[in-house]
Amino acid sequence: MVNINLLKRAQTPQLTKKRIKNTLNYISFLLFTILVILWAVSFMINLLLAVKVQDASQLIKRAEIEITSFAELEVMRRTINDKLNSIEKINKQDYRFDEKVIAIEDILPPDVFLQQATFTSKTFSFSITSIKLSSLNIFIESLVSREKGAKFFQKIILEGLGFDEKDGSYKMNISGELL
Repeated sequence: MVNINLLKRAQTPQLTKKRIKNTLNYISFLLFTILVILWAVSFMINLLLAVKVQDASQLIKRAEIEITSFAELEVMRRTINDKLNSIEKINKQDYRFDEKVIAIEDILPPDVFLQQATFTSKTFSFSITSIKLSSLNIFIESLVSREKGAKFFQKIILEGLGFDEKDGSYKMNISGELL
């Protein structure tokens, strides 16, 4: 037969110390395990955040490049708009330069050559050359006659007349005001 003692055992101080030591070991193991788990979780979060930060910085760089290109496009757009506005202003102003140039070409004798012509909205100047002084005279008479040239010009000034000995030609500079 088996004997069972129903009375509480008297606790010995060694047994109590052993239990306290085991409990402390269990608690320290549990705390160490929690610490390792927390470290692993923080390490994973750190890795994920680093990847997300890198992706975000790449997106920011791409956005900065696009913004820079948009700024360049905006500058180009404004420049083009300014040029178009200038062209539109010029087209709205009717200076009839083509009629004036055609009128000058029509009255030029065959041996008189137009070297340079400059027109603004109110003034003109041009240089002509010829080997004959009489041809220049015919041109001046045609320029001041009412039916040919004077209908475009308000004032005609002979700026200079000279002879070039190298090529044997006369050079004349004329300026004035347009109607």
